[in-house]
This record gives sequence, C-alpha cells and structure tokens, in this order.
Amino acid sequence: MIHPALAPYANLAVYTAMGLFTVTLICFALYLAARTRPLGAAIVAEARTPVSVSGSHHLAAADSHVETPEQSPPAAAACDPRDSRHARQIAAVAVNLTYLGAACLLAAVVLRGITVMRPPNGNMYEFTIAASAAAATVYAALARRRHWEWLGAFVTGLILAALMAAVLLFYTGAAQLLPALQSYWLGIHVTIAICAVGFFTIAFPLSLLQLAQRRRQTHPTMAGHRLLAVVPDAETLERAAYGMNIVGFILWTFTLITGAIWAQEAWGAYWQWDPKEVWTFIVWIVFAAHLHGRATAGWQSRRATYIALAGYLAVVANFTLVNLSSTFAGMHNYSGM
Repeated sequence: MIHPALAPYANLAVYTAMGLFTVTLICFALYLAARTRPLGAAIVAEARTPVSVSGSHHLAAADSHVETPEQSPPAAAACDPRDSRHARQIAAVAVNLTYLGAACLLAAVVLRGITVMRPPNGNMYEFTIAASAAAATVYAALARRRHWEWLGAFVTGLILAALMAAVLLFYTGAAQLLPALQSYWLGIHVTIAICAVGFFTIAFPLSLLQLAQRRRQTHPTMAGHRLLAVVPDAETLERAAYGMNIVGFILWTFTLITGAIWAQEAWGAYWQWDPKEVWTFIVWIVFAAHLHGRATAGWQSRRATYIALAGYLAVVANFTLVNLSSTFAGMHNYSGM
C-alpha cells in the first residue's frame, strides 16, 4: 500500500537538505578561509596597538621589538593553528547547519519509507538519499566531538553532489517493488550497505587530504599549501581514515554475507557470478588489501592509501556503472540497484 499524499513531503525534505548543505558548504569554506589567513600582518598590527594612551613612547617601544614581515621567521607567516573567534563562530554555524541537513535527510528517508510502506532502499534514488543521510549523520556525530570542522567542506561537497545526482539522474517516484524484492532481507542487506558507504564516504576525503599533507610535509617549501596548514598531520589523517575504513569494511562484509543468504533464498544458490555480486566482492577484496597493507610492516602508508581510494572508486563504480550500463546486465537489474 502506498500513501501518495506523503511523497511531496519526502521530496521537500530532500530539497530542504540540499539548500541547507549548500549554505553549509559555503560556511565551511568561509571557515577554512578564516583559518588560512596569514598572520604576518596581523601580528604586526597587534604589536603596534598601544596598551594605553599615556604617551607615544609606548608605541615606539612596541615598534622596537616587532619584526617586519620581511624579518620575521617563516613560522610567523604560517597559519595560526588555533581558531580565531570569528572562525569559531563560522564553524559553529556550519556544524549546526550540518545537524539540520542530516535531520532533513533522515526525515526524508522516514517519510519515503512511510509513503511506500517498506524499507526506503529499493532503487538508486532511495539508496543515494539514504547513503547521504548516513554520511551526514556520521560526520555530524564526529564534527564537534573531534573538532573535524576542517573536513566539513569536503564531506558536505560530496553529500551535495550525491543529492544532486539523486534528484537529477536517479529520481524514481514512490512505488511498490517487484515481488522478488519484497523480502525482509532487503531492509537488512541494503541498509548495511548504506551504512558502509556512509563510512567509506568520510574516509575518502581523509585519504585525499592525507596524501596532500604528506606531500606538504615532505616538500615544506612548495607553494600553495596554506589550506593544509589547518589540517592535522598526515599520520593523524591516516589513522582517522583507517578507522573509518575498518568500520566500513566490517559492514561491507556483512553486506556480502546477507546478500549471499538472500540470493540462496531467492535464487536457490549463494553465488551466481552476477555482475553485482562480483563487483561487491571486488570492493571487499580491495578494502581487505588496504587493511592488510596498512597492518603489514614495511608497506608505505601512501601505497595503502592509494588502495583505499581505489576501493571507494570501486564502490562508486559498483553503484553507477554496474547499475546503469547494459554491459553489466545481470540478475540484479530488475531492482534498479
């Protein structure tokens, strides 16, 4: 049974989330801009400001102890590792908007589920909305606790891009599923996959930033690294990405297991070499290689990071190319996923 009257409200929640994440992306960008402001001129201006107005000799004394930007050491031209009051205010607004955006996406998922009276993950549109909600919820839970405001622009950018793809490319009206998909395994199997993609999505920009930060640390004289001055060091980024990928890998393992059980129940066999099954296993293999390489002594962390990035790209390919290309036509095609 479908409740079509609720469908517009579910769509409205998605559009509201898109608007909120657009503003959130701008706020996070302004936050990074506020943190990446050079300190050289600010330090001189602050030092030149007299403490009192008792006489001009105070200003002269301050000037005598202040280095000019040309004389100051390189550290003075770097970015302040601490947030200014202005930057903290922008970050607070951005994080609160992230909470609102995540809440709107969760509301969209719930409303869509009530509309179709089933788990709202039966097609590419619903999967994209739910995966975006998972990524937004994971980031919102970590942003203020771990002070990950510096990651916000990258995460919200990915979420906004996914929502635009969902609305413009994958939209499917509220409808019942084919009988083959009307199983409680749909809610279990696909929901676990959605949660896994949420964690992988957070790990992806962390891995990219780690590579950039490691290059910055290796070549400190290279220009164009002002943004990376506000990002944690490469080792911290690598540990954070590794933690996200571990959780995602565990969830993806259960995705494989539950998918095999559902396949046996629906098709009479645990494995059919269906393109969707094969690509899901490829994703599992790639992330397994990443975790193994990261734990193996002698492996360069950069090499393991490249494998993790390849794993996320395999996730994207599994969702887009395998679903949309006739080259990968298989037993999953009727599901739209």
